[in-house]
Amino acid sequence: IEIGECGRLGMKIVPPNVNRSFGEFGVIPESGDIIFSLAAIKGVGVNVAQAIQEERSNNGPYASLTNFIERIPRFAVNKKTIECLAKSGAFDEFTERKQVLSSVEAILRFASLLHRETTSSQSGLFGMQMNSGVLKLTPIEPATRMERLSWERELLGLYLSDHPLNGLAAKLTKSVTPIKKITSAMNGKRIRIGGVISVCQRIISRNGRPILFSQVEDTSSRIEVVVFSDVLEKNPVVWQQDNVVLIEGRLSNRNGDLKIICERAEPIVV
Repeated sequence: IEIGECGRLGMKIVPPNVNRSFGEFGVIPESGDIIFSLAAIKGVGVNVAQAIQEERSNNGPYASLTNFIERIPRFAVNKKTIECLAKSGAFDEFTERKQVLSSVEAILRFASLLHRETTSSQSGLFGMQMNSGVLKLTPIEPATRMERLSWERELLGLYLSDHPLNGLAAKLTKSVTPIKKITSAMNGKRIRIGGVISVCQRIISRNGRPILFSQVEDTSSRIEVVVFSDVLEKNPVVWQQDNVVLIEGRLSNRNGDLKIICERAEPIVV
């Protein structure tokens, strides 16, 4: 089953979890939900995913982040892997995502100590805070909802724990056209949509003016939005990935490829 088909089939995809995910996509028996593959997390890879799964199969679930670092092979404990697992939500049952990110260097030093037989009894080496073998993470404000969602889209390719438009349905329903209801019969008509910017690609035209090609998606579908320099210059800060926006423009149906030529855009506060 393709990931994009799961919603249409009534199946929910949940974020990866080091105690429940596998190297491939799997099913949670209790709920029937699809759980995201560890190997499919950008920056993790097959070898690390297999090592996490095999250790868990052989010796049971990981009890904590400390226990996870103690048990997985040394090659799997590196900055990129830890950051990607944290950002994707794979450590959520242990600790908050941003707290892991702020403590990556301490985690790596902790892992290094654990893999040195001659330093197993040392405490506080390299400025680390250790208490009975438990790694103490740096206190920090939790990641915002949009930070978490941005990381999920970056590393998983889609939003899983939530969606930027959740909670805005009532506001959007009254004022916009759902993207899935836009058809070629509306060619040339003015349309108003609301959604989140998932892609922004800027080019320079032959006359030296910037043009932006963006993908805007709501909870049902997505569409390309073309932004010419005159519109772009009016509100350039709007055009960033993960921003939630209201867009007005005219539908273009050139060669069967539907897109909106933007005439006006404004941010929506989430």
